[in-house]
Amino acid sequence: SVYTPDEHSEHFSRFKDQLDEVLLKEEVPTDSLIELFNNTKPALLQSMVDKINSMQQSWTASKDQPPFK
Repeated sequence: SVYTPDEHSEHFSRFKDQLDEVLLKEEVPTDSLIELFNNTKPALLQSMVDKINSMQQSWTASKDQPPFK
């Protein structure tokens, strides 16, 4: 799946906010930075939403759906 420009900005903003928090507390190894970057990715990209919605008729997917807990 490919990011839209808005999704890219959202991901980078989330990553930067969490990175700033972590860096204030400790030095962070590269592996941890990679994990942090992956964990801040949007759970559902607009391209996935569009594909899902094109294949069904009974409900509508949304990338704005909050994450399940």
